Amino acid sequence: MNQDRRKTILAAVRPLGVERLTNVLSPEFRLVFCHSLAAVQDQIRSDIDAIVCGTNFDESRMFELLQTLKSDIRYSAIPFVCVRVLDGVLHEATYASVRKACILMGASAFYDLAQARADMGKAEAAKAFRSMLHQLMNAHS
Repeated sequence: MNQDRRKTILAAVRPLGVERLTNVLSPEFRLVFCHSLAAVQDQIRSDIDAIVCGTNFDESRMFELLQTLKSDIRYSAIPFVCVRVLDGVLHEATYASVRKACILMGASAFYDLAQARADMGKAEAAKAFRSMLHQLMNAHS
């Protein structure tokens, strides 16, 4: 039997985001990384405590993953957090629109890790992200 009491997060991100999310979320959480929609469909199970999906996941399929999981009764209640992991080339107004679309489609939250790191520093941005995840998972429990 697994004695690991950490909450499990399925992290759907591009390979480039793995190191940053690992630095931000582990060892506090168990992380299951997926880089494609097919991999998520293989790895998703009811004991996942939260899903963190990068804005550029699998050729920008974040919204497709969000819609797929929110429409499946088995997974619709799992907190789904859309996250901007790395700096991008889009204008900030575009990210504001992405944030709004995420919430309208049923995401639990949108976290701009890249901007938070610039605004408050790496350690505080990571702490705020972990705190938000704990709050969402505790509300779901």
